[in-house]
Amino acid sequence: LLSLQVYCCRYHTLSKDEIILNTMRVFYGCLLFRLSCALLICTSFVPDEYYQGVEPAYRSVYGKGIVTWEWEDGYRLRSFLGILPYMALFKVFKELGVHSQWLHAVGPRLVQAVFASVADACLYRIASSHSAVTGQWTMMLHLGNWYWTYSATRTLANTNEACVFIVVLYLWCYSTDAGGGRAAKQYAALALSSTTSRKLVTLYLKAFSMHSNNKSTTTGFRITELTPEIKKNSL
Repeated sequence: LLSLQVYCCRYHTLSKDEIILNTMRVFYGCLLFRLSCALLICTSFVPDEYYQGVEPAYRSVYGKGIVTWEWEDGYRLRSFLGILPYMALFKVFKELGVHSQWLHAVGPRLVQAVFASVADACLYRIASSHSAVTGQWTMMLHLGNWYWTYSATRTLANTNEACVFIVVLYLWCYSTDAGGGRAAKQYAALALSSTTSRKLVTLYLKAFSMHSNNKSTTTGFRITELTPEIKKNSL
């Protein structure tokens, strides 16, 4: 049915209201799907699924747990920004006196499922701004990716990075504010980067944006003209 809808809508360009409505539908649909995956997971993937997020967060809140040398004070290669949501969840459990092992194991996955759903919606919003068929095909390929479905709700640093990058890309594409507003969003996205790989990617986006904005003063080209909707909003 989705393939038939894609074929029928291949020349249809969505309006702004249609994109917003469809984005909300995609978010709720993906949220249900991701939460189901998080609850159905009965296996572990790699040790980093725990040692890059859950264990450091647990130790920060409860004062016990196993952490690798990356988190030791003498090295500290990783930032606590990426695990703050897990720390907040464990803090709530601690204040409420919740000691369920199942909740402590599944809770961070449910949090990650929400993050993945937000990233799914942002990806659809970017793609659907080109056309209806682009958005639908993008989601078919995205949700049909077995590896991403397998790892999207796991508490890996790489999974978190992928979700953050999609949101950063969304903010970058839809940041049509003049001057300081646009730069503020990009620097805020850069500040959220807690690993070197994310910093490199966001720095590239910042440099490309600055080059495009400088070029627009002589050629009239602006990066915000990438999609019809963004072009209309910028005008």
